[in-house]
Amino acid sequence: MFDMPEILTTVVFIAAFVVAALLLRAARRRA
Repeated sequence: MFDMPEILTTVVFIAAFVVAALLLRAARRRA
């Protein structure tokens, strides 16, 4: 449909950032 790799890259980057934040939060909770 849309040929915009920039949007896909941005979505993936945001998703990775959110996952990293959740992992850090879980790590701090366990520590």
